[in-house]
Amino acid sequence: MEICPKCDCKDFYIEKAFPKPLGLIIVGIAILASFWTYGLSLIGAAILDGLIYKLVPNRLVCYRCRAVFSKVKETAGVKGFDHHLAELYHYGQDRP
Repeated sequence: MEICPKCDCKDFYIEKAFPKPLGLIIVGIAILASFWTYGLSLIGAAILDGLIYKLVPNRLVCYRCRAVFSKVKETAGVKGFDHHLAELYHYGQDRP
């Protein structure tokens, strides 16, 4: 994908389609269980979190309109989130 179909932007970033509430639930349960497991549940949560992270696919997000494109095969060449570029779009300045 080269151009966003919603806003005609050419800049995207790649992120994992990781379900954030699931990650919070895993960590929350591990924290509560750590009182009885002497912290070993935190290691288990980190391992489980890492496995889920490896298994979930990547998705593209448009910098300008924040549209999410989940089933995109062509993610080569697209980098991760760039704070500077996001700030340019946030304050109404297109990429120089």
